Amino acid sequence: MKRTIIDICLILVVYIVFGVCIYLAVNFNLPLQLEVVPKDGVDDAVFLESFNYWSLVVMGISLLVVLCWYILGAWGPKAHSTPRGTWITIWLMGLVVTVATGVVALFFGPQASQKAYILGLYFIGGGALFYYLATMLFSPVNIKYAIKGSKLLRRW
Repeated sequence: MKRTIIDICLILVVYIVFGVCIYLAVNFNLPLQLEVVPKDGVDDAVFLESFNYWSLVVMGISLLVVLCWYILGAWGPKAHSTPRGTWITIWLMGLVVTVATGVVALFFGPQASQKAYILGLYFIGGGALFYYLATMLFSPVNIKYAIKGSKLLRRW
C-alpha cells in the first residue's frame, strides 16, 4: 500500500510538471512566439485563453487515463494470469484516448490560420508524452515492465 501511495504521488508530480509547462506556454505566449496566427477576428487574449483551457483538458484526461491504468494494474487482473499482450493492448487503448483528446482539442480549441500543426503537436504530443512518462516510470509492480523503455529506467 505504501508503494501505491508513493507511485500516485509521483504520477501527480509528473502532471504538475505538465501543468507548469502549460502555465509557462500561456504566460510566455508560446503559440504566438512560434508564429501560430489566430483566425481572423480572434483576439490574442481569447486565443490564449482557449489554448490554456484545451491544454488543461488534455492534461486532465491524460492524468485520468494514467490513474485508470494504475488502478487496473494494481487491482485488476493479475499479471501472471493475464498475457503480456493484453496489458500492452490496454496501455495502447489509454494512449489512443489521450491522443484522441489531443485531436479533439485541436479541432474544438483555438483556431489558427497559419501553423496549426504546432498546436496539434503541442496537444497530442504533450498528452502522449506525459502519459508515456507517467506509465513507464510509475506503473504498479505487477505490470511495471509492460511498457517499452521501462526496463531501462526502472532498475530499482
